[in-house]
Amino acid sequence: MHEVYNNLNCLFIGLGLIGGSIAKSLKRIAPKIRISVYNPDQRSLEQAQKDGICDAIMGDINAGIPAYDIIFLCAPVLENEKILQNLRFSCNYDGIITDVGSVKNKIVSIAQTVGFSKCFIGGHPMAGKERFGYESATDSLYQDAYFLLTPACDVPNEKVSFLENLLSAIGARPMVISPAHHDVLVSAISHLPHLAAYSLVNLVKDADEKDGLMKLLAAGGFKDITRVASSSPDMWEQICMDNLDNIEDMLGRYIQILKEVQTLLKGKNGPALHAFFEKAKAYRDSF
Repeated sequence: MHEVYNNLNCLFIGLGLIGGSIAKSLKRIAPKIRISVYNPDQRSLEQAQKDGICDAIMGDINAGIPAYDIIFLCAPVLENEKILQNLRFSCNYDGIITDVGSVKNKIVSIAQTVGFSKCFIGGHPMAGKERFGYESATDSLYQDAYFLLTPACDVPNEKVSFLENLLSAIGARPMVISPAHHDVLVSAISHLPHLAAYSLVNLVKDADEKDGLMKLLAAGGFKDITRVASSSPDMWEQICMDNLDNIEDMLGRYIQILKEVQTLLKGKNGPALHAFFEKAKAYRDSF
């Protein structure tokens, strides 16, 4: 057990899959940690209380804010940005504010603009499921998962170290990088793959026959590659709008690769196609 964390007083704004899994993980390592929650979904709040995860329900986001050691912003990315702008305690808050969104440059910039440059540490857990909501949350979601941290410009090293240690205690592997670098990386390894999965599913939907035979016969490979297309459309709309330039750049590169593959197929260039597959296989096998 990590008794040192039992005295923490935390506020979660939003309690879906990601926030719920952090809260459950914290309760697993420190059962006496106090967790307050602000969340529009009453059913999730009731279930979290029943599970012993939520100790108090907040009706006002700004109520008693200075008393919290850590504030977790766990709403969709654009909502987190609005919430951060509306928090009214920048002058007298000495704790840590973090979030879980998969776009970091904009929210860190907002934090610095509105007065949270000494306490905001952007966060992005590289873990998740295709299903969303508190009911899908688990206390093991972050086991051995990278958890990227993007501190604002004036955050003291001791605050960053504290959050790193806390995340390590729940099984995650924290890594500190810059917000801009983060957004480029995830545009390729997370955001573009989601777009590709959604696009492939829509392709099959539109190409399927009236009897739905494609859907009926879709097997492991198709299901594996399109699993993330069951993720929240609301969340992914916001992510795409928030990291637009990086995603558009990576999408352009991806389209160019698909065009090159199309050229190989049209030219019946088997050896070149084989080399294309070999290069991808070797890199994928190194993961």
